Amino acid sequence: MSQFTFLCLMPTHILRSIYTTIKIAFGIIRASDSIALNIAEGYSSTKPNFNKYLQIAWDSANECVVCSTKARRRGFIDFKTDENNRKLITELSKMISSYKKFLRNS
Repeated sequence: MSQFTFLCLMPTHILRSIYTTIKIAFGIIRASDSIALNIAEGYSSTKPNFNKYLQIAWDSANECVVCSTKARRRGFIDFKTDENNRKLITELSKMISSYKKFLRNS
């Protein structure tokens, strides 16, 4: 039996659940990668330009919060894991904001 045939035989609600799980997982991966990549890309630029990249990284951190909330509401992670994610992302967001302020004032 091919993988495609196997998927076609699965009930629709299970396929939707798998699809939703994958979408949320890829959303978290994409947003968290965007944080690191924008910081790295902007680092070698001018201070004002770096600040723009830091803003994009900060926005991506907020996307991670949304993805974590969606994962909790859909039952993929528990409340404690979501709260821990939020704590870590908030800490990272504060660091990014502080660095943006430092760049503006230096």
